[in-house]
Amino acid sequence: MITAPQPTFTNTRTRFGLVARVLHWLTALLILTAIGLALYTELLPRGTEEGRAQLMQIFSWHKTLGVTAFFTALIRIVWAISQPHPVEIHPERHLENFTAKLMHWMLYGAMLIMPLSGWIYHSTTSGFAPILWPFPQALPFVPQSESVGHIAEGIHKLSAKVLYVAIGLHVLGALKHVFMDKDGTLGRMTSGAPAGPAILPPENTERHILAPVLALVIWLGVFGFVTFGPDPRDGRMPPEQSTEQSTEQSTEPSTEQSQAPSEDASEAPQAPATPEIMDKENSLATGEPAQDTAVEAPATSSAATPTEAAPTDATTDAPTDTPAEDAAPADTNASAQTEAAQDPAPTGNWMMETGTLSLEITQMGSSVTGSFASFAPVITYDEATRTGDVIVTVDIGSLTLGSVTKEALESDFFNESAFPQAIFQAAITPVEGTDTAQHVAVGTLTVKGTEQPLTLPFTLTIEGDKAVMSGSTSLNRRDYNVGESYEHEATVAHNVDLSIDLQATRK
Repeated sequence: MITAPQPTFTNTRTRFGLVARVLHWLTALLILTAIGLALYTELLPRGTEEGRAQLMQIFSWHKTLGVTAFFTALIRIVWAISQPHPVEIHPERHLENFTAKLMHWMLYGAMLIMPLSGWIYHSTTSGFAPILWPFPQALPFVPQSESVGHIAEGIHKLSAKVLYVAIGLHVLGALKHVFMDKDGTLGRMTSGAPAGPAILPPENTERHILAPVLALVIWLGVFGFVTFGPDPRDGRMPPEQSTEQSTEQSTEPSTEQSQAPSEDASEAPQAPATPEIMDKENSLATGEPAQDTAVEAPATSSAATPTEAAPTDATTDAPTDTPAEDAAPADTNASAQTEAAQDPAPTGNWMMETGTLSLEITQMGSSVTGSFASFAPVITYDEATRTGDVIVTVDIGSLTLGSVTKEALESDFFNESAFPQAIFQAAITPVEGTDTAQHVAVGTLTVKGTEQPLTLPFTLTIEGDKAVMSGSTSLNRRDYNVGESYEHEATVAHNVDLSIDLQATRK
């Protein structure tokens, strides 16, 4: 005989307790709201600062609700495992009951895996829509890694699809019980009304193991597909492979560049930048800015190499049987070689061994840090006078800035395709005082074709043929037309902090 409902916090064999019901509906509310916010962002305008600010704010709420849902779901699952599960209302429907159990375990997995993978992805990057208080931005033991972030992002997106399917089947099953079976299944979870067979079957203390095992296998398949399956990032190579290919390409001479007409040189700076524009290892080995071989190569490619120069001079100065029409190219090559010799590229007397060039911005009140992986300084320094000069060429395409890297390289910010390089030129002078390590570099910084004065205080220590330098400064991004549509500092702060650390060797 089924008795009238009695107030209780725990489950019985015929109904769910108050704690289970509250956790069920609270988790559902949090997850559905987070999903709704993510879908709503697809409708927001992105062409104005107000639209982008609203987009970031909604994504902050989406992330915060997702993390809240994770902890709520974790409490719910622990509570469900510790409580007796009400018996099936139709125990004779074995396939239907098994499917319901499988969907419950798939839901349990999705409620944990989807928000956790999103949190891990957020931890591997920085920037764009911070998680709101009281949750931390980063999880412990999660590295700042592109490969880890890529896997977490893939799991987050694929688990969302699994969640959608599981929720859909769960809702369809509930509607079937209401409109077709007309039993008390839904009432168990809404009002806590008891429901079940008039004669309860013997209690089974051993839980059905097949459904959770199958759910685990499905989730392992999801992990395996994301980790070892095809890369959905538009066919891009993994970072390690891309770096290796970049090194190989940058060390091979370019036949097309050597044959390019010199009149095309003026168009070279407008060409879209590639990761190979400034290969750091090659620029350090030569001590010259890497753009000499990538961006400016067409302007000097007609100049002959030393091996080719001797025959050219010989044919120019001595009579030969060569037809007269063949002499013009030789004269052109000799002229280009002479011009190149008269205006050699600066090499400096110090060569960078290792270095980091970092920047830090503030977005929606949260700090976002990034760095340029490829930059080439040409350093000239006289220890006797503690003076010198420096030219630093920065490959804009080598920027990494957390999850907003792509946006930072687009036209509204650095516009990397039209302005692939930034250049800092300065004179080095000592700072008056007793500390001989204090120096300052006063010069100009050119970004997006805009040149502005910039002062960089730094420390310099030299021991033998080794030098260690460290400096930092700040600038206003608006002076360089970077992020022009972001006028309000509440979205993206105007101030940008730059820091540089390097070790150099005397040539």
